[in-house]
Amino acid sequence: MGEKRYQVFISSTYEDLKEERLQVINALLEAGKFFPVSMEAFVADGDEQFECIKKYIDVSDYYIVIIAGRYGSPAPDGKSYTEKEYDYACEKLGKKRVLVFPSKNDTYYNDPENAEKLRAFRKRATNNCVAAFWPDVGKLVLKIINALNKAVENEQRPDASWVRASELPTDSAIAQELAKANDSLRKLEQQRTELLHERDGLNVSLTKAKQTLGDRDKTCAQLLAEKQALEGEITALREQIAAMERHVAAPIVAPKPKLTLTKGQDFRFGDYDWSVLAVEEGKALLLAKNVIEQRAYNNSLTATTWEECTLRKYLNGAFYNGFSGEDQKRILVAHNKNFNNTYGVNEKTPFNTKGGEPTDDKVFLLSLSAVRKYFGEGKPSKWDEKPLNSNGDFLWIDDDYNKARVCSDLKGEQSWWWLRSPGDTPDGAAGVSYGGNVRLNGDDVNDSSGGVRPALWLNLEV
Repeated sequence: MGEKRYQVFISSTYEDLKEERLQVINALLEAGKFFPVSMEAFVADGDEQFECIKKYIDVSDYYIVIIAGRYGSPAPDGKSYTEKEYDYACEKLGKKRVLVFPSKNDTYYNDPENAEKLRAFRKRATNNCVAAFWPDVGKLVLKIINALNKAVENEQRPDASWVRASELPTDSAIAQELAKANDSLRKLEQQRTELLHERDGLNVSLTKAKQTLGDRDKTCAQLLAEKQALEGEITALREQIAAMERHVAAPIVAPKPKLTLTKGQDFRFGDYDWSVLAVEEGKALLLAKNVIEQRAYNNSLTATTWEECTLRKYLNGAFYNGFSGEDQKRILVAHNKNFNNTYGVNEKTPFNTKGGEPTDDKVFLLSLSAVRKYFGEGKPSKWDEKPLNSNGDFLWIDDDYNKARVCSDLKGEQSWWWLRSPGDTPDGAAGVSYGGNVRLNGDDVNDSSGGVRPALWLNLEV
């Protein structure tokens, strides 16, 4: 099939970002495989324009929002139309197809009346979707093109896009695929019939064994001995028949692999898939390959540590008890040190949030230091730069290891996930964002959208 073309909807506040939108539109057209759609295409305004915009978002493959220093025109409900477009795109396209590009240039901040709404919108959009910050229009264009190309390469939306009608599969090709499928089905039916015939043969043998047992005229001692022997044969035959019936009715299950693990290997343990982060001295460190569920770090928004939080109690209680007795014997107790969060807006003003007492855990979360150890020694991207605002809310590790830290939830969509280290305040915990950035200042501990990627040490010598 020929090259696909993807429709991209471009959203932003209107007056202050005209030049930026124009540069992005021109770059997408020059790229050759994108159809840009932006607000310049609409003549109406207010709710009438928003209804029209929603129809264009419905048929778009990707949605990008450029956020600078203005919150945007308010709708009757008080929320800006830009934020309403973003919410609608997340709902219709999914967060993996929504790309966020906030400015990190202070000169763009010129909307003091709506500063708090703008700050909340920026933080929510950055946490929920893949985000990239830009200092000027040139870098903005480059980051958008790179992000869209990566999304296309990763086939984040193989079911959509535009193709010529002449390149669609023909009826002949479809018929060939159906013929192959029918042939495979006939072979499976033949195997099933053979197994059923073999089972019928065993039933005949069983009937003859019963008749022989009733027809013999021997002494009581001989009859009893032979009866017991025949009953043993009958039991064995029944077990064979039951095994054959299970084989016919149930799919074939592959044998469990030998417990010889290497770093970087994917491994099935219990009911979950795990990634092997390290192997040392007869044990291996496993991390859930993806988010197993979404759960708050702590049930209430209050100062807490890893030692005290409800998520630790759950992982070492109900979650651990879900493993079989044999699997539990393989799980080692980890002696975890819980260090303070010594990051901050810069090296001179660290957070110094308390990490709490050391803990003994069977199941745990990775810490900030563990993420840097096992996913690369990336340097925090804000040490030598001015924070985006006086609160220093946008402090993260953004480096070449982002892709390795990205994972998905149970729906297959990218998800952010908790770390056990504290955030910038005692009622926050650090985490890894949708795009793989390590959020050093973290999120509120009662945020129930946080993904859980448990870790454990596995004994390889049991």
